[in-house]
Amino acid sequence: MSYFFRSTCSYMGCVWFEVRDQTGSYKAELRVALGDYERSILNYDPDGIRKHVENAIGLLTRCVADNAGEIPAATVAAFNAWRLAEHERHMAHLRANPERYGTEFSEPWFQPPLPVSAGRWTRESGWSRVEPMAIAA
Repeated sequence: MSYFFRSTCSYMGCVWFEVRDQTGSYKAELRVALGDYERSILNYDPDGIRKHVENAIGLLTRCVADNAGEIPAATVAAFNAWRLAEHERHMAHLRANPERYGTEFSEPWFQPPLPVSAGRWTRESGWSRVEPMAIAA
């Protein structure tokens, strides 16, 4: 199976991607963080923030308009491998240009991305992981 991933946008702790896999083409969302400002403007009680926002951190989910089911485990594994390869490509570029970017890359934003899982949403419990985090070999 051939997979396609492309980052299209990011805003307030979320990144959106175009995805093509065995189920077709769709848009996916990855929540990577929940900042203090976003938390302060959310219209949820603390339990709602946990269920609907905090639990989504690290989950790759289909966007609402494309929410035709969960993302297959093979697609999530391919996505994790793609993100890691993209990170390594960017880091190779930075390291190859020390006169422009320096030589110190110990800050947290230079670390490889954490693997993600597919997400499942239910009205009762909010977001949950579908399968354990894995990186394709």
